[in-house]
Amino acid sequence: AAHSPVFTEMLCDDARQGNADIELKNVKCEEFIDLLHIVYPSGRAVNFQTFEFTLALARAFEIKFALEQVESYLIRSRRLKLHEKIKLADQHRLEQLKNDCLQKFKTVKQVKTMNKHLNLESLSESLQAECFNRLMELPLK
Repeated sequence: AAHSPVFTEMLCDDARQGNADIELKNVKCEEFIDLLHIVYPSGRAVNFQTFEFTLALARAFEIKFALEQVESYLIRSRRLKLHEKIKLADQHRLEQLKNDCLQKFKTVKQVKTMNKHLNLESLSESLQAECFNRLMELPLK
């Protein structure tokens, strides 16, 4: 509960009502255990197989530490393409990942290539504006 305001509220409400069991609906046991391994030191890290459900669970339960671990993994990952990362950054409001992606644009051609894979119009208006601003900073190569 120390890492999640959602759990804190659930546990406090259940304790006041005298409930011993808390049911987590729509959560797979194995995925929840993986999330706990990330939050509590066990040597397990976020990886390509776990980042999606860890991100979803960390957002659902508002676990900032797990979100930071996923974001750090995504920044370092070479398994995801830039357009996939920027879409995740936009969907999940991952500021560091977004900034990392924007800084990786070195030429106008890279931005155009990304637009072939990911229609820029599908991004939030604020990220569209940031992409445009980044585009304006780039050399015309």
